[in-house]
Amino acid sequence: YDEGRNQWTEADRNDIVEISFDAYVFNYSNPSGTTPYWSNRQSTIDRFVAANKYFDPQYWIAEPYVIRLDSDDGMPGLRRALVGCREGDVVEVYMTYEAAYGKDIVGIVPKQSPLAWLLTVDKVTKK
Repeated sequence: YDEGRNQWTEADRNDIVEISFDAYVFNYSNPSGTTPYWSNRQSTIDRFVAANKYFDPQYWIAEPYVIRLDSDDGMPGLRRALVGCREGDVVEVYMTYEAAYGKDIVGIVPKQSPLAWLLTVDKVTKK
């Protein structure tokens, strides 16, 4: 941990957390390839667009992803993993499909696929 980390704002179950991330389908040894299925990091978006001329990044917006930790929306495994994290933390979250999205179909993610989210906690807003 970084020196002084214990002074950084810590996320509790009722807080709002903003993250920047790269999300991958996980095949139990490493994220599949080097291509995320979703990202909000401008550097990742730029790299992916340059390598894939047919890619339309309309759903990949380089803005913080905001997660209400007390909500039932989104991925329960990701919300649980963020509790106890602090602003500035760099985190790797590995989730089974049940923890990630349950029985829902998620865009281009193959059914019952585990996920890896490589993220940075950009901001914690206390409620």
